Amino acid sequence: MRIGEVSHRSGVSVRMLRHYDALGLVSPQARTATGYRDYAERDLRRILHVEALRSLGMGLADVAEVLEDADPHDPSAVLDELIERTRSRIAAEQELLGRLEHTRSRAPERWEDVLRTVALLRAVRSDDPRERQQAALSPDSTLPASALVEAALAEDETNTAGAVRWALARAAAYDDAPLALLEEALGSASVQERRRAVGLLADLPALADRPGRDAMTLLVRALVDTDAEVRSRSALALASRIGGTVDEARVGSDRAEAAVVLRDELVRMIVDGDHDVEAAEGLAGLVAAGAATISAVVDVLSQRMRDGDTSAAGRQRAVQALGELRGPRVREALSALTGDADPVVARIAAYVAGRLPPDGSELAPRCR
Repeated sequence: MRIGEVSHRSGVSVRMLRHYDALGLVSPQARTATGYRDYAERDLRRILHVEALRSLGMGLADVAEVLEDADPHDPSAVLDELIERTRSRIAAEQELLGRLEHTRSRAPERWEDVLRTVALLRAVRSDDPRERQQAALSPDSTLPASALVEAALAEDETNTAGAVRWALARAAAYDDAPLALLEEALGSASVQERRRAVGLLADLPALADRPGRDAMTLLVRALVDTDAEVRSRSALALASRIGGTVDEARVGSDRAEAAVVLRDELVRMIVDGDHDVEAAEGLAGLVAAGAATISAVVDVLSQRMRDGDTSAAGRQRAVQALGELRGPRVREALSALTGDADPVVARIAAYVAGRLPPDGSELAPRCR
């Protein structure tokens, strides 16, 4: 076959075929009477092999090594190396794209503005925590909120993390980008990133009252996370903002379901000793806001106390949590527990019951 026919059949340009020949990658052994390259079918197959390997991101030197080695490399090892190279290249391109987007988001009017933003972006990603902190606290900082969210999600140093959060609190008041990034972080495979994301949602008031998608909506979603710390931080944050926790405008048609999930998570925290005092107060707040009924809360706490898997300490914490509530149903449950087989639970129940106000004034839960 003449080179033009091979080019047509393989889809490789004549110029590239000549380049392959010059490199010794695909060199036809035969020549026509007039001296032109004469390709055989095996040459065409080799060309197709070269193109297939190049499509995987291999350079021509690597392709030649794979094709010529009498004892070929393990394909899996070669592919693993190519995968790692590709990931590194994609990461570098994504970092560049992020830098461009962050810089553009500041709507620079002069190149001096661009250079200042780029310098701050470099500083906030520096290996030196002091440089990161100085960039976040810069009085004329032009760092966009999206860059600060990324920095906060990655920050390990306590003081620097505080500085970044402070800067983010200022920027988030005027920028909707943080919520989208934090929503993405809540779906991360990294538990640490999800914990930091829910911490930011809980600690930044500027994100709490946005129309449409807001921090409250994302915190409700975090209640079903597989990590207990993510769930507990979300539950405490929602309980502290109980006035809007189960607002239909925020959590949609799942209003009642969200309140039940929050209630059950707070009970889990009480029994497990996971910020149990704050959880008990949050549970009382749910009742005060009408997001949960006294009867439902007492029933769930009582059920956990009857659960054979609940520890003695967990049962004691549960009966103490009843002391945060008020109402005939609470008095009834405590009265029954004064005869509990665990003398500590019985004593706690008697003590808490003795502190309940008279029947006529126990209609509302006690909230500190």
